[in-house]
Amino acid sequence: MKIKVLHKYILIKPDDMEYQCDDSTTVLKTLKDPNRKIILPDRNTLEKISPFGTVVQQGSKVTQCKVGDRVYFDRFADEPWWYFEDGVKYRVICEHYLRAIVEED
Repeated sequence: MKIKVLHKYILIKPDDMEYQCDDSTTVLKTLKDPNRKIILPDRNTLEKISPFGTVVQQGSKVTQCKVGDRVYFDRFADEPWWYFEDGVKYRVICEHYLRAIVEED
């Protein structure tokens, strides 16, 4: 199934989430602590979403960005709309949830 976004909507391919730790010594101390515990929830309800992505498609009334732009968007602004195609996960957002366009030097 192919979709075409309309009006002020944008189809974004979010970047993969990158996990970073500022202080590796803290992590090592925690791992070596004999009293550490792991608590697993009944089910996973949260998903890590990168706030950066690439514009793949845009509606006819979008004025702030163009296809191929790398953007920073508000990932918690609204109910997420997801679109899956060929194993790739895309996000559909309204143009006013864009916060910045990333310009590479």
